[in-house]
Amino acid sequence: MVILGGVLFSIKIVKATQYRELLLSQGIEEMGRGEYEKALERFRRAAEVEPRDPEVHYFLGLAYSRLKDYPSAITAFERVLKLDPKNRKVRYELGMAYFLSGDYARAAGSLKRARKDDPSNPMGLLYLGVAYMSLGRDKEAAKALRACIEMNPSPEVVAMARDYLAQIPEREKPGERLSLFATLSFQYDDNVILKPEGLTTAELIADESDYRGVAFLWGEYRFLQGKPWLGGVRGSFYQSIHSTLHDFDVTDTSASFFGGYRGDVMGLPYKVEADYEFEYTWLDNKSYLDRHSGIVNLDFSETSYLLTQVAYRGQKKDFHNQPLLEPVDDRDAFNHRAGFTQYLFFSEKTRHIHGGYYFDQDDAEGSNWDYTGHLVSAGFFTPLVYGVRLQLKSEYYWQNFDNTHTTFLTKRKDREWTQHVSLDRDFGKYLNLSVYYVYQNHDSNLDVFEYDRNIVFLSITGRI
Repeated sequence: MVILGGVLFSIKIVKATQYRELLLSQGIEEMGRGEYEKALERFRRAAEVEPRDPEVHYFLGLAYSRLKDYPSAITAFERVLKLDPKNRKVRYELGMAYFLSGDYARAAGSLKRARKDDPSNPMGLLYLGVAYMSLGRDKEAAKALRACIEMNPSPEVVAMARDYLAQIPEREKPGERLSLFATLSFQYDDNVILKPEGLTTAELIADESDYRGVAFLWGEYRFLQGKPWLGGVRGSFYQSIHSTLHDFDVTDTSASFFGGYRGDVMGLPYKVEADYEFEYTWLDNKSYLDRHSGIVNLDFSETSYLLTQVAYRGQKKDFHNQPLLEPVDDRDAFNHRAGFTQYLFFSEKTRHIHGGYYFDQDDAEGSNWDYTGHLVSAGFFTPLVYGVRLQLKSEYYWQNFDNTHTTFLTKRKDREWTQHVSLDRDFGKYLNLSVYYVYQNHDSNLDVFEYDRNIVFLSITGRI
């Protein structure tokens, strides 16, 4: 009887072992096909059969990680270490689960031990470096990232490590609190219009060409900078002077203060910033327009090569000395503008393409100026030779006015296509020279608002 009982017990153990191996093999195949939930169920059943098998808990942790259930993955990987403290392959996966859950301190500890277990793993060094950066331990981060680069893994991993490494000097160096630049520009415009920066609708169309000189000054002082908080004040001055059409000379000043916060989620950086801006515009030395704006911007990186910018602006516009014939022509308005721009970087982040969409709406005092607009844009940036950079940008804006125009007895519909081409080059640290060409084609169902224009710029910019 003793012998028979031992035989039956042995058979039971063999069957349990075979069942566990079957569940594991099926789960691994499902993991390979991306069927993570099915695989998870197999590994759970295997854990019920062999609850003290470290390999079962290892694959259970992998399945949880693929499903982004990082707390459960951490529990499974920690179980592996309790059952098999010398397990070498689990340290890296445990470190990554900590990293992706935002626990950078434990991630760094686990990835550091994983490096000792497997010094040939470049991804372990990469994420160890990023974890150290998130903890503010830049010297240790730099050491890990340089070791990753020296291993010369795939070009993509090298580029990521170099990108993070390049950020460390910026973090270690406080940086200047004051930024200034000034631009002088000589421009030729073959059809001068009145549409100050930030407005979407021209008020006057000259149907004449002219030359103009433009001066632009901009400055920023940051009383808070670095990470995580930032804050400061900005100001600008713009002046255009035409050769003959002085009725179109524009003077514009602005002042703003801003505050924001920088952080990262799962090792990926983001920045949120809120601004208040006041802007005042003169036309031929006469008061023309003032604007109060509240602006919120969010920048975040989905990957090291993909950046998204989301923005909202609420703006109160007050036009001065309007030659109103009827209240319906009052342009004073509250404007809403919201949308996003997304940048995709490549060639080790030396080039990028971008695309975006913005919604634009004016709720005006006069019914003739209520409108809803939509702007789509796309662009490309690349360095050329001898330090010259090329930028291409295309924008299409369509604008539908909400009400029947009281003079033209129809609803106004405008469509504007704008093409930008620029070449620029830095000369040392402080100077930049640029050449810029813009073509605009503005169509409208009301002929009086149609125009085409070509503008050529030659600008020199100094900065500190």
